Amino acid sequence: MHARGVRPALELLQRHFFGVVLSDWEMKRSTGLDLLRRMRNDPAISHVRLILMSAHADPDLADTVGKLGGHGFLRKPFTGNEVRASIAEALAR
Repeated sequence: MHARGVRPALELLQRHFFGVVLSDWEMKRSTGLDLLRRMRNDPAISHVRLILMSAHADPDLADTVGKLGGHGFLRKPFTGNEVRASIAEALAR
C-alpha cells in the first residue's frame, strides 16, 4: 500500500496493521518527519516502526530521525539489500 501524504498515510495506519513503514522525506505538502512526529503522538500507531528515505545530503537528518523515534534512515540511491537489512533491523528492535 502507499499514500501520497501524511493524512492518507495516517488513515492507512489506523485501518491496517503495519510493522514497518518506509517513508520518503518528500511528501505532498509535508515531509516524512512530519509523518513520524504524528505517528509518535498517536498511541494507536506509535509502535509502528518508520524508516525514512531521502536524497537530501543533510548529515543531521539521520540523527533527527533517530531522536524522533525513527528506526532507520536510507540515503538514496540505495540497494535492495540495504532496504531488506534496514527492515530486518527495525523489526528486530
